[in-house]
Amino acid sequence: MGLSYVAFKDSQSPLDSQSPLMTGQSRLSSALSIDEENIKKIFIDLLNIPSPSFHEKQIYNHIKQQIQDSQQNIVLLSKGHSLIAMPNIYPSARKTRKHIVLVGHTDVVPKHFKAYQDKDRIHGAGASDMQASLSVFLYLLKEKLALVSEHYRLSFIFYSAEETANIEDNGLYQLIKVFPNFFKTIDLALVAEPTDNKIQLGCMGSLHAKIVFQGKPAHSARPWHGQNALYKALPFIQNMSLVKPEKYSYKNLSFYDVMSITESSSSSGKTTVPQTWSANVNFRFAPHYSRYQAEKAFLKKLEACGAAPENIEITSFSPAGKIIESPLLRQFLTTLDIPQEAKQAWTDIAQFSALGLPSFNYGPGIVAQCHTENEYAKLSDIMLYTKNLIRLLAK
Repeated sequence: MGLSYVAFKDSQSPLDSQSPLMTGQSRLSSALSIDEENIKKIFIDLLNIPSPSFHEKQIYNHIKQQIQDSQQNIVLLSKGHSLIAMPNIYPSARKTRKHIVLVGHTDVVPKHFKAYQDKDRIHGAGASDMQASLSVFLYLLKEKLALVSEHYRLSFIFYSAEETANIEDNGLYQLIKVFPNFFKTIDLALVAEPTDNKIQLGCMGSLHAKIVFQGKPAHSARPWHGQNALYKALPFIQNMSLVKPEKYSYKNLSFYDVMSITESSSSSGKTTVPQTWSANVNFRFAPHYSRYQAEKAFLKKLEACGAAPENIEITSFSPAGKIIESPLLRQFLTTLDIPQEAKQAWTDIAQFSALGLPSFNYGPGIVAQCHTENEYAKLSDIMLYTKNLIRLLAK
């Protein structure tokens, strides 16, 4: 944990000076002329740093160095390998401006490989989820900070370990615990998860449970002496395969409750009938559930599929993210004027929702590319996203 100041530029803003300003429209037109090669370089540099969950020191140091090299007046707060960057430009207006945070995680799921370009596609581990977003954040910090900070108090959060199942390991969760006063000042959070450049509101909650079926071990040459735990589990597996998504409408958006076996294993022994078969089952649930309601619904579904109550152990819980309305959120959604849909996944919208803070998911990453072996993002999507953020913040 720590607090530091990075190198300073003159913090006097164009708004505080007596020099004539361009008109709003001419300024915005000029601002939307972005350096695509610079953004691509920032993106590829991020992709070439291995950053699986819990191994993010190198990318944390890289991002921190990039911010320091920008020579901007920025305050940094850090906990572990997560940091908050708070630009301190336009200080005379800080107290009166709405506080916007741009939020993104640094860890990736696929095995690392060297980034490469194929026409409009940049391939690399975590390209869509979510190094594309982070590259835009760094570009704005380094090249467009004065412009995107003229109307809002803007902060950036780069955090670790989002892709883990346990919320306690999540870097944003840890930042909230260590710097609660910072989060109390936020008016709106933009979480830059992959959304295909659409607006995705809310998020699904997530429950995990361990299911165990007991058998009786025996030599595989004489299986009649035992009971095969995997065979005993087959009706449960078959019933699970027949469970259909359940649609739930919330704030005029469609969320789908879904339940899946995500891991399974039998007790070891190549010549032994397995004594146990166990599985992890993941339940993704819509924002209308409380924790109690979600757990009750989950247990009911598991028992209906054939799991015995005494052999079910809930191992982790992540709350769903409700849609919290605010005039500023409506203003942002109106300004962007792009398609809106429900977020059919868990994101850290849930943590902002728990704090009572309005938030939304918006990123250039491709949803269908998340966690894939040869993941990619499109440069054209990244450039559109960059221009949309500038238009949104500089309007």
